[in-house]
Amino acid sequence: YKNFAFTLCHFWFAFFCGYSAQTVFDPMFISVYNLFYTAAPVLALGVFDQDVDDKHSLEYPQLYTPGHMNLFFNKREFLLSAVYGFYTSAVLFLLPYGIYHEAISSKGYVVSDYILLSNVVATILIIVVTVQVMLDTSYWTIFNHITIWGSLAWYFGLHCLYSVILPGTLLGSLLYAMQEPVFWLTTLLTSTILMVPGVAWRFYFTDVYPTLADRVRLKQRVTKRRSRVSETMTVTQSA
Repeated sequence: YKNFAFTLCHFWFAFFCGYSAQTVFDPMFISVYNLFYTAAPVLALGVFDQDVDDKHSLEYPQLYTPGHMNLFFNKREFLLSAVYGFYTSAVLFLLPYGIYHEAISSKGYVVSDYILLSNVVATILIIVVTVQVMLDTSYWTIFNHITIWGSLAWYFGLHCLYSVILPGTLLGSLLYAMQEPVFWLTTLLTSTILMVPGVAWRFYFTDVYPTLADRVRLKQRVTKRRSRVSETMTVTQSA
């Protein structure tokens, strides 16, 4: 999903650059996108995430059926990820492009240049794919927090450092973009539009067509909540 969203931004940009094969992102960002910015959260998700705890896994062996039947790794899931990535790339590029097209900053400067748009789209891309990993995470560990928040901090730190210290076309562009309210409003608006359908889809299927894992997770949360209430009442009575 994250690579479809990243790559297909160039497809949409081709309609506005005369099909010249110019990339919407700078070479530095393209080189480190998978290596530094988005790899760690996905790796932590794959290694540490679990649907339910070990106790309920042993209690409900049917939870292993989807893995045996490849229900989560098949052509249908790949196609859904591709379509979702296609939709994400369209909103990710076209909405900021429309907002920044012939835009003027609050100080009267022109902010509709190619480099600034590239930084805006890149920033929203990193935020969106990282939030997507957060939504996919069922079991949070310290490593998930470190990789997710660390990746976001690493992006802003490295990108700002790269655009301030090293000479080139990106010099100061991201910091300049972040000084304008339109940058934060565009980031919030685009991220919300991209996240709301996915969240609504999850809530709908979890409530209307829950899987065994969904029902067991609900039971697990209810059990924990009752245990906490019981402990609180015990402490209160003891006091």
